[in-house]
Amino acid sequence: MALFSYFFLLVLGIYEETDKKQILGSEIDSYRVALTNSLSTYLNESFKPNKTNFCVYGSDNGQLTIVISAKNINLSNYWTGSWRGIYSLSVESKGIYRN
Repeated sequence: MALFSYFFLLVLGIYEETDKKQILGSEIDSYRVALTNSLSTYLNESFKPNKTNFCVYGSDNGQLTIVISAKNINLSNYWTGSWRGIYSLSVESKGIYRN
C-alpha cells in the first residue's frame, strides 16, 4: 500500500492491515477506473508536476472514496497553498437523485 494511501486511511481511522486484495464488482471498478483517469487528467493539467497526489477507493456497496492532496510552497514570494479533500459518492443507483 502506498504511503500516501496508508496515511489517509490511518487519519480516517479505517486502516486495517491485511494481505487480502479486495476484488470489486466490474461495474463499480469501471466507475473507479474512469474516475481515476479523469482525476489524473485534471490534476496533471491544472497543477505543476509532483505537487499533487490522489487515490480512488471503491467498496462493494457502491461507495467510492476520493482522496486528493496538493501543496504548493513559494516562500521567496511569501505564499503557500494546499488542498486536502476526502469525498465520497455512491454509484449503486443509476439516474439523478432529486428531493
